[in-house]
Amino acid sequence: MKQIHVLVIFLMLLVFLSGCTVQKEIQKKIPILEPDKSQETSKDSTSKTSILNETEKNQDKTTEGQKTQDNVSENQETQLQISPNTVLILYSANLGKQTSGVSNFDVSEGELYTYIGTGTPITWDTEYRAILGTIPTLNKTYNFYRITSPSYAQSYLYLMTKNNKLFILRDWGYPEETEIKDIIIIDPKKPEIKDQLSIYPAASSDIAIVGNSIFYTNTIGYKSAPSLTGYTEVRSSGGDLYKLDIGSTQSKKLLDYSDSDNTGMLYGIGDNLASVYLNPDTNEYEFRVHDINTGKVSEIFYRLPNVPDLWVYGGETAFYVVLKVPDQPSTYQIHQLKLNGETKLLLNIELDSDSHYIEGVDQVNNQAFISVAKAGVIDEIAVYGLEDDSFNTIPLDPDISLLHPPSKGDRFIILNPN
Repeated sequence: MKQIHVLVIFLMLLVFLSGCTVQKEIQKKIPILEPDKSQETSKDSTSKTSILNETEKNQDKTTEGQKTQDNVSENQETQLQISPNTVLILYSANLGKQTSGVSNFDVSEGELYTYIGTGTPITWDTEYRAILGTIPTLNKTYNFYRITSPSYAQSYLYLMTKNNKLFILRDWGYPEETEIKDIIIIDPKKPEIKDQLSIYPAASSDIAIVGNSIFYTNTIGYKSAPSLTGYTEVRSSGGDLYKLDIGSTQSKKLLDYSDSDNTGMLYGIGDNLASVYLNPDTNEYEFRVHDINTGKVSEIFYRLPNVPDLWVYGGETAFYVVLKVPDQPSTYQIHQLKLNGETKLLLNIELDSDSHYIEGVDQVNNQAFISVAKAGVIDEIAVYGLEDDSFNTIPLDPDISLLHPPSKGDRFIILNPN
């Protein structure tokens, strides 16, 4: 079993405003996200929890499995009871006739989750693309959505999670180009009910969900480009910025491709449309908030120098910045960056080898889920409590193989939340 060695450091970075703040001007700026040395204490005093060792992990897994079995009543042999705050991990998969042990996801009626149907395993009579969900505490894998993908009309499924709902993005341009033309919305409390949106013009992979709206840049399509044999057709993604309200059939164009505010990667943070843009003139990452009605940048609330081995993920209420510690190839820092410019170093995580890496960070409710992977396979999840500073890990068995494309870290839903 892979181990993560963790030192939990809870240090608020002290940064101060200098001068007046005006629209689109930086509010907070520091050379790099680093802990305030004046507040740093010894490792022994700051460490509040340690990684579960091999014995503790196995014991906890056995205990959870026993609890699951105890919750199955004699009259409900085809159902499993799920406890509050159960973690559901979602991912894309290619499935075929060799697939076994996967059932359709089904829950009992009611306002709260009570029982989940085990169901009869699905017979996979051909090749499928699918969105699957695994519940580690139940050691069960479920199908949420599947499609056939014939060679003459290949398509692919990506996923996003937002507000404890699953958004499935169907890409009709795979593998040459991303052309998302359909979005299926599933509420795990009512998995049989699906909302489906038609996206026109087709969306690129740059999509953000904010409240009841979906923001995206469209796929430009084919463009002429010079080659050794003359001009050839190559494809390029990213174009005009659009907004589509859920329930509407018509996307609204907000910004042209050439607009200076239509740059960077889109994120939905709370009720805010945000973006991260690497400014080539300053070689800095700009963290920005946009007006949800016009798409224009209303504020640049943080700037971060462009340094090697830096990744940005969006959570429910904040950004999460992952940095690899220089000269320590197996050590990563997880920072939280709020939209008011406040920063906090959450964790220093040392992986068991430099072949493992942080695949993504997602925030659901008051927990940060950190996916740890090796060679394109997630084999462990680290869970950090944002309110109580708790830390634990979820070992995965079987592991989750990652397929193209990588997510923005979105893959977690909390079942039966308190």
